[in-house]
Amino acid sequence: LTKKMVEMLQPLVLNQPQFKSCEVYTNQIIDVDFDLFRQYPFMLNRGNIARWHFLVFGEYYPLENVWIKATPNINFNETIIIARSQRYNAPGITHNFLSTYKKIQFIGTVEEFTAMKKMIPHIEHCIVNNFLEMAQIIAGCKLFIGNQSFPYSIAEALKINRLMEWYFQSPNVNVAGSKGYDFCLQENFENLVLSQLKTKNE
Repeated sequence: LTKKMVEMLQPLVLNQPQFKSCEVYTNQIIDVDFDLFRQYPFMLNRGNIARWHFLVFGEYYPLENVWIKATPNINFNETIIIARSQRYNAPGITHNFLSTYKKIQFIGTVEEFTAMKKMIPHIEHCIVNNFLEMAQIIAGCKLFIGNQSFPYSIAEALKINRLMEWYFQSPNVNVAGSKGYDFCLQENFENLVLSQLKTKNE
């Protein structure tokens, strides 16, 4: 992690009640090394990232349950939030049809936003100061659409109304629990958006 990424992550970690501190490693004593999974012959491009530590440490958590906390930002309760990294893009998937939705914003880098703006010209770039702000926006949005990247992991952990673009060459992120669906075909993507927005309105 870069210094900037650590600074972005710390507020989200410290917002969780089980954490008292979140510091850069400077030779502190390590009780549990969460990098241990890298020493095992796991095929890291498939399976389920969220379960790797279960397999190493023999501790389990029902992943269909909420596992991070963030106060919803109600300013986004009518907004579709999109995050799409430049990796893990399913072939043939386009977001063009979302141009019909008025309140739609993008979370991600300038390069990622520029790519999405070509498909949705009126989309706005939602800039966050840290990942806690990102989580609060995602927690409060009407619908979150993402691919296999960090913002989707936040949406998955919060169990909000969410859709995940599934990438067949690296299927290592899984949807668990209610309000979440994955897709890799355009027709299914469009149908899921319609059904999720209808459910949210009911």
